[in-house]
Amino acid sequence: MRRFSIFMIGVLALSMLTACSPTKVDDSLRPETSFSPETNPPVVIDRTPDPNLPALEMMFVYRSNSDATELERVQVNEEEMNEQVLLDKLIEFGVLDEGTEILSFEVVGDIPMGPGAPAGASGGERIGTLDLSQVPTSLGTDAEIMMLGAVGNTFIENYELDKLKLLVNGANYESGHIVQGDDDYLEYDTEYVNTVDEEETEEDPGWGMLEEVDEEEETTAQ
Repeated sequence: MRRFSIFMIGVLALSMLTACSPTKVDDSLRPETSFSPETNPPVVIDRTPDPNLPALEMMFVYRSNSDATELERVQVNEEEMNEQVLLDKLIEFGVLDEGTEILSFEVVGDIPMGPGAPAGASGGERIGTLDLSQVPTSLGTDAEIMMLGAVGNTFIENYELDKLKLLVNGANYESGHIVQGDDDYLEYDTEYVNTVDEEETEEDPGWGMLEEVDEEEETTAQ
């Protein structure tokens, strides 16, 4: 009986050693890996700007919203900012009619006092004068106000003006609703909706859907 007990203890000890021994894995079953710094160098991303791409200049063009109650400030990017580019955008957004031309544009007064102004420069009124060949003539009062605000804001912001004198064929702006004299200017209107991307804009601001208001009807309504 004692010999049997010793035998069983030996069997149990051998079983425990076998269970605790690491299992040998056949190397042929291991997946092959060949990663090394020499064969797999880190990926380097080139962040150098492409010299073949044109540098774009940011500018803002204004237009009416769909119901002619507020102005939208549209961010656009072009290779160069000048009066012709601004005019083309105003035409594209439906603020001015196709075929409108700039007869003259000039800025007088002190230089802008923003970042980069020369040392010793003093602030003062900076006035632009824009002479157009035509302006829309079949607008209601609200749409006309939006049109003038869009033209004024566009040139005032981009040229950092204090105010803008708008002429049509060399004469003061005049319509059935609004008459400007020699001392009347367009000033920056802060009533815009928001800044939007060019891709989000629509070419037609909806002014064509607005009926022209007769002056007699306006007087009656008042």
